[in-house]
Amino acid sequence: MIQQTKKLAFASILATLCLLTGPGAKCEAETSEYAIEIKAGRDGARRVNPSYVFRSGDRFRFVFRSDFDAFVYLFSRGTGEAAYSRLFPHSGMQASNVVRPDFNVLVPDGGGWFAFDEQDGVEHVVVVVANRPLRELDEVGDEIAMDRLDYTLSQLSRMRGYGGARADSNREGWTKLTLLKEGRPAVRVSRLALTHHRY
Repeated sequence: MIQQTKKLAFASILATLCLLTGPGAKCEAETSEYAIEIKAGRDGARRVNPSYVFRSGDRFRFVFRSDFDAFVYLFSRGTGEAAYSRLFPHSGMQASNVVRPDFNVLVPDGGGWFAFDEQDGVEHVVVVVANRPLRELDEVGDEIAMDRLDYTLSQLSRMRGYGGARADSNREGWTKLTLLKEGRPAVRVSRLALTHHRY
């Protein structure tokens, strides 16, 4: 019942945005999804929800898929750290940050994995998906101050002409990001808090 209510609410928002954009506007939706996988066994991987409690030493990665050319950015900040590290795109990876339809992109690429350290804490992860390259994020280095990233994302979300967006959790560990396809730039920001403990 809750899920149906969310769908009806989004349909209402979509209809309102379509009216505001004027007659003849195309109000189709584009979707991009991401999932978190942890290493399971020698060569296996298992999807987990962002609320999953990780153990120190767990190896994990992100998987992205999209039904449009999505430009993906991924940042991470540990407990007590004042700056975010840019995980993707990154100079140490070959994979492009463009996720094209019908292709899954793994981060890190090349069979690599991220790993949690031995210190208990929360890893703050920011996922940004856009339907065009974001110069504001392309130009930052491999590290960006927390305040600067928050300010940049705030400015991006307020810029005139950005399409609407929503996020909802999907089944089987996928988180879906929906952007309104209106022939305009659109961006969506998803924030995660990944908890890990020593056991």
